Amino acid sequence: MKSKNQQLINLSLTPTILYLGVISIVIGLVRWLKELSIWFADKYLYSIPSIGDILRSVEIIDLANIVLFAILGMAFGLASILLPSQMRLKISAILLIPIVAIIFNTTSVIRYRQWVEEVGVQEKLSTAEATGLTNAFLTSQVGKKGFWGFYLYTAKYPMLPQNKIEMREMKRIDDKLKLGLIKIVGEKLSWLVKLMFALAGWIIKLFYLTISLIATISHFKYGKMVSEILQVQVEKMMEKLKLREQFRKNRKFLS
Repeated sequence: MKSKNQQLINLSLTPTILYLGVISIVIGLVRWLKELSIWFADKYLYSIPSIGDILRSVEIIDLANIVLFAILGMAFGLASILLPSQMRLKISAILLIPIVAIIFNTTSVIRYRQWVEEVGVQEKLSTAEATGLTNAFLTSQVGKKGFWGFYLYTAKYPMLPQNKIEMREMKRIDDKLKLGLIKIVGEKLSWLVKLMFALAGWIIKLFYLTISLIATISHFKYGKMVSEILQVQVEKMMEKLKLREQFRKNRKFLS
């Protein structure tokens, strides 16, 4: 009796273990592709003369999120067939929300690490000292330090200072750029320039997040639909095989 119960438990756990294995591989693959796309952009895209800095300022490589999150959504949709039917959407949503957020912010995490390293190289500082210097700068600019301070700063300013001199000059450069644009559009529209500077980074981040979510959700639905169609086909095939086997047994019995 105990062995039968143990077999039933093992059978019920097998699809769940398989599901966790599949999504772990997919998450690792998408994360690796994300980092690979950033490396490609740094090496080839952002090094293009004249336009490289502009492309970097809007982090144009994040358009690749469409493909990456489509893969993620599709894989989760296909793998959801391994979950109990009444729990598929709930479990997938619980897992996908934090996973999408983590993978989406991979670019910012890498950029923050690269920035601290570059400041350390230029100022000949250790990692801890460079972190302290960048934290002091971020706190003076946005009132927060660490990654969150970096995230807020890059949403507001397109340029990152690479050393102490640039850190001191950033406020003056920012004001000079704003004044130059105000001269072009006129004093009456100065509010528009200030609003543009305040919101431009957030709009870009929101745009990339939106396309990532759309790609994930739409491909999850498609993957789930495909897996359910395949499940129905497999069940029909298994039913036909059972009927054939039963028919063969009946003929053998009658003969």
